[in-house]
Amino acid sequence: MGGSEVEDQSRVGNVLRPICSAAPWHLQNQYILSLQSTSWIPVAIRYLDLRELEGQMARGEVDLALMTPQVAPPSLRTRHLFDERYVLIGRRNHPRLRKGMSVKQLVQLDHVVVSLGGGAFETPVDDVLAALGHQRNVVVSAASFMLVPELVAHSDFVALVPERLVRERRRNIERFECPFPVEGFSVAMVWHERSHGHSGLRWIREALVSMISEQQ
Repeated sequence: MGGSEVEDQSRVGNVLRPICSAAPWHLQNQYILSLQSTSWIPVAIRYLDLRELEGQMARGEVDLALMTPQVAPPSLRTRHLFDERYVLIGRRNHPRLRKGMSVKQLVQLDHVVVSLGGGAFETPVDDVLAALGHQRNVVVSAASFMLVPELVAHSDFVALVPERLVRERRRNIERFECPFPVEGFSVAMVWHERSHGHSGLRWIREALVSMISEQQ
């Protein structure tokens, strides 16, 4: 389906209907903006607020969300998109980061963590480390994964980030396997029953699935 056909299916009267989406920042940048460039439909990006999402979708304020399906409201429709894993990143020529390093060596480095709620210096990863008898040195808590590669590239900090975030990035940073097991997560597309039959929105959902499948 071409862009003009999608526009026809997304119009309300003579006004082009924008697609309203919600997702964590790193997923907005990776997928929603890429989707807009192929469909030519205006995209309104909203902050993903789990407490408000069901109501926003019921009112038509949000058409589509990308999120972990485990936390999606049960009344919403979901479709699995991909499974993600974490990788360890550090700047090129980091003086202490290398392949095959031990957990003990890793936790002594300066770590950046991501706290989507803001300000937390512990994540579930720290629970895993505690069970192994270790505690890492966390020096920065960021509000988004999007900030982390730049922080790491210009410092001696290290971080665990979703692999897709840095898959295409080669300049200034290097990727490593984490020396202890870290549980990954799934990403799903979420939408409301009210928009399930909308042909334009259905095309957007299928286009997003196809785009991600091509990147696997």
